Amino acid sequence: PQSIREQLLLVAEISVRLSRLNLCCPYALQ
Repeated sequence: PQSIREQLLLVAEISVRLSRLNLCCPYALQ
């Protein structure tokens, strides 16, 4: 099982990737 810190880092990484994708392609997430 992953630790809470690893889960938080994973969620943060996904959030950053989604935000970058949204900046590059504003209509990608709509």
